[in-house]
Amino acid sequence: MLIHDQDESNALYNNMLDKYYFRQMQFNDSAKSVEIVFSPRCNLRCAYCYVRKQWPKHFGAEMFDPDKALANAKKILRWMTANGIRSAIDIFSGELFAQESGFALLDVIHDYYAKQPPPERIGKIMIPSNFTFICDDGLTRRVEGYIDRFADIGIRLILSASFDGKRIESSRPPSKSIDIDIDPVRDDAYYDRLFGFLAKHRYGSHPMIYSKAIDKWKDNFLWHEEMNRKHGIGRDGFYLLSVRNAEWSSKDLAGMYDFVRFLVRYDYERHGQGDVNRYLEHMMRTPHGGYNILRSYLFASGGRLSCAIQSSIVIRAADLKIFPCHRTMYEHMQIAHMEEDSDGNIGIVADKALLGCAINGADFQKFPVCVRCPVKRFCVGPCLGSNYETNANLFVPIPTVCKLHARTIQAIMDGLDEIGATAALLGLYDTEKARDYLILKEALKGVQRDGDARGGCGVLRSVLD
Repeated sequence: MLIHDQDESNALYNNMLDKYYFRQMQFNDSAKSVEIVFSPRCNLRCAYCYVRKQWPKHFGAEMFDPDKALANAKKILRWMTANGIRSAIDIFSGELFAQESGFALLDVIHDYYAKQPPPERIGKIMIPSNFTFICDDGLTRRVEGYIDRFADIGIRLILSASFDGKRIESSRPPSKSIDIDIDPVRDDAYYDRLFGFLAKHRYGSHPMIYSKAIDKWKDNFLWHEEMNRKHGIGRDGFYLLSVRNAEWSSKDLAGMYDFVRFLVRYDYERHGQGDVNRYLEHMMRTPHGGYNILRSYLFASGGRLSCAIQSSIVIRAADLKIFPCHRTMYEHMQIAHMEEDSDGNIGIVADKALLGCAINGADFQKFPVCVRCPVKRFCVGPCLGSNYETNANLFVPIPTVCKLHARTIQAIMDGLDEIGATAALLGLYDTEKARDYLILKEALKGVQRDGDARGGCGVLRSVLD
């Protein structure tokens, strides 16, 4: 399909937005969201942070001017109301509560919706935070004040705790303070305050399973479990994420395999109480039953990407440019931008409509490297931003990340074999998926340690190297 002029490009992209986003974003409980990218500034230096690695080269400071970002945030909110958007706002930033402009952004959003009729207000705001604000009692009270202020106008302010855990915080060392001075002393008292805050407000955490700390993850996981039990936090508040960067070595992959095998056994004994049918019933039928990292592979559906890239409209506040996601904010990937006309109406002008449509409809199972891979039916897919940073191509998976997925599902399969749950699991699948499971299981068994290291099916020949 050829795009002949700007009007055609705009029509194509805005039609996609209307069909796949706007119609579903009329409701507070929509799974779609508007993501406002605010600032890269942070008071931690996480080892796996792509922003820290890419910012000096690709993201100039002028792109994150706080004054421009705050002025443009008001335009984004007006545009949302004009289009009837009432779904969530996600705020992507460095640590929002370590910078005064972060609180100013919340003031902008609060004051705007306080003036809107209740039916036109959004239902929630989602913010990932490293929770270093817990180190300061006054700052903690300040954050809670915003939670209460938003609640007063019917908007739930939700914080998701981005911290890895006491045993591996060395991967997330402090950086210099921004304009709010925080001394991030993460001792036992700090963690008790953090988990108490999560329990009080019914918030969750999303620790990152990082390759270079994988040997510490069994101990770290048990620490998380102990703290969650101590503070009465259920598993719906605990979400395990694997870092899909290229750094996974053979040793790291072996460590991931051991951790996932351990996790299957732990989950079976603690939550299945040693009964296979009870365990699978719990995993499939109970909301948030089974740890997400196990469920996501066993019950992967379709080839939709497993991150928010196909469910969020991502707008960089400083310049109102729209990108596929916050990890693909490279200038040549700008898919659209917002413009205001002389009457104050804000519209979206397409820049790369075909790229935006292609990513929104992407099915990784049909990527050229993935199409013949037997892992694909049980894979959670790649990170397109990480693909680009490693391979200079959004749609070419990273071989080591392919190995990570293969190793993880192999560990799950072997763990289910160990507890005698395989036959019962196959009974829950349809015929085609049960067949694919058995084919993959046999393929993984036959992996040759001296195989090649290319992507796709070649991964199966090298996954155990």
